[in-house]
Amino acid sequence: MDLRFNHANVSEYKSNAQIARVLTERWVHLNGYCPNCGAEKVHAFKNNAPVADFYCASCSEQFELKSNIAKKVGSKVVDGAYATMIERIQSDSNPHFFFLTYDKTSWKVNNFLIIPKHYFTPSIIEKPAVPVKELFIVKYSFSKHMEILFVHF
Repeated sequence: MDLRFNHANVSEYKSNAQIARVLTERWVHLNGYCPNCGAEKVHAFKNNAPVADFYCASCSEQFELKSNIAKKVGSKVVDGAYATMIERIQSDSNPHFFFLTYDKTSWKVNNFLIIPKHYFTPSIIEKPAVPVKELFIVKYSFSKHMEILFVHF
């Protein structure tokens, strides 16, 4: 497994967020596999699919990628719209999650975690007090030392 990002064809993107999205999604496409059935590849959905970035052609499982610049997965992770997330995790096609952290200096992956979909339930999704239509928080504690909190503005 190559932990370095492939920088081919990223010069057409202007923002750092777009470049990071392209690099991290490409890395998962090239190095990811389906943890459900063991298929060697996962395939990318078209951009902006609601709460899903990848799928397995063999077993039809879906995966959402969350990535950020960090040495380890922190306690807060940004994610999409509250209502969309609730709808998706209650559906029959709710996604598993891939969490990827990377170093922007070396452009290498630091961590790649897979969190199965059954850990995501409406009870861990926190709707924030801020009255912003597209904001929600997901809180999940793996142990007393690790907690994931999704926040999206």
